[in-house]
Amino acid sequence: EKMSVANIQGIYPDAGEVPLSLKDKMVVGDWLSLTPGNYHLVIGQRLAQKQGITVGDSIRIIAAQGGVYTPFGLVPSQRRFVVTGFFAMGSEVDESVVFAHGSDLARLIRLPEGKVSGLQLFLDDAFKAPQVAESLRNKTQLTTSDWRQNYGQLFEAVGMEKRMMWLMLALIIAVAAFNTLSALIMVINDKRHDIAILQTLGLSNGRIRTVFLLQGLYNGVLGSLIGVILGLVLSCYLNDILALFGAQIFAGSDEGLPIIINVSQVIITAVAAIALTLVATLYPASQAAHVQPSEALRYD
Repeated sequence: EKMSVANIQGIYPDAGEVPLSLKDKMVVGDWLSLTPGNYHLVIGQRLAQKQGITVGDSIRIIAAQGGVYTPFGLVPSQRRFVVTGFFAMGSEVDESVVFAHGSDLARLIRLPEGKVSGLQLFLDDAFKAPQVAESLRNKTQLTTSDWRQNYGQLFEAVGMEKRMMWLMLALIIAVAAFNTLSALIMVINDKRHDIAILQTLGLSNGRIRTVFLLQGLYNGVLGSLIGVILGLVLSCYLNDILALFGAQIFAGSDEGLPIIINVSQVIITAVAAIALTLVATLYPASQAAHVQPSEALRYD
């Protein structure tokens, strides 16, 4: 028999106590199948795939809490449960957490009727969990823990990846700006003769500077616009593109990667790219404005 370690939690679906974050995550079955006295169980889809479990299978739950001491040592509490559904959160929770009815779980660990071993709070803003936990500790002297302590390593890794992505994006924009700078400098060096002729015809240094500033701004706006359009199209159809190349993100799941387009971040990135391009254009434009006609036309 295969064995896995999991955190079993008790909920009360018959009383309407199903967390909002879980209501729409059922893949097979229904939360209302967890009825008191029937010893039903809802497990994560990844755990089911790992153990080869299907709906209707009977599995044995062994819990150290509620065990009894005998002359042969501690005998853990155990009981058979029937799997009635699978949920999929798309995270490691799918492999480490299972749900049963609160009253069935209480009988498993030999708690008195109406008693629980702990309470779990679900917040509208998950990032307020540390403050709420600290407030409860100060006001009630309860022992508390939050998701950062239980799954902190996962979210720290995600946060690190996000910061690195921003760094890479900033470096890509900087490289593009320096490409604009170098391209304009080469254009100025190649067109020194033409710039000198325009100056002799009466074009002021300020207008020459404006011409190259507008040229750099045009490149920045056009490049940013094309990049935003291509990025949005690729983001919207990312799962279809991955499926086209045969990439499978979540085994046994048709949902694919979750895609959220943050409009404010897209706008900030595009504006930053245009602004950096404009800044990179200042030096070449200044150099063009300081071309000396006498030097440029000396041998003509």
